[in-house]
Amino acid sequence: AAAIWAALPSAASVPEVVDSGGLFTAEELSALRAAVHEAAAATGCGFSVVTYRSAGAYDSYIGEQYLREYGLSDTDDLVLLIITEENDQYYYDLYLYGKASRRITQAEANAVLDAGSVYGPIKSGRVLDGASAFLSLAAAEYNNRTYERSPYLKALPAALLIALVIGVAACILVKVS
Repeated sequence: AAAIWAALPSAASVPEVVDSGGLFTAEELSALRAAVHEAAAATGCGFSVVTYRSAGAYDSYIGEQYLREYGLSDTDDLVLLIITEENDQYYYDLYLYGKASRRITQAEANAVLDAGSVYGPIKSGRVLDGASAFLSLAAAEYNNRTYERSPYLKALPAALLIALVIGVAACILVKVS
């Protein structure tokens, strides 16, 4: 993971975790940094988790603000998770840069963000659990591995195959009669 960060500009000043919101204990920060390193090692991509305490700090340009602050550009290979807490409500979003924006589609990013192991824990204040699950799922998606998806999406290929077989059979029956 250190080699990945070294490849990014100003690597020494690019933190894996920026807990501006104070959402993590020292132990949790250590565990989250380990999860970030694991995701980076598995993908060759940089990962960062940033927290804020107020939605006022959160706007549509927060990802770009992070890039500027740490001397990065949108061409650097980076997966950025922003988590904001305000009045015991938790919000989060994903920003993809460089190769990450080409390797993870918007639909795949949304599936990662909506996964039960990410959404439930973050929304209920178990931010470490949700962020750790996010890192694992985002790394898996970056590497095009399967991960937790809706049971309906898992059944989709079989349903399409069955529909195709029924359609072909119907066409044959119509031609025969």
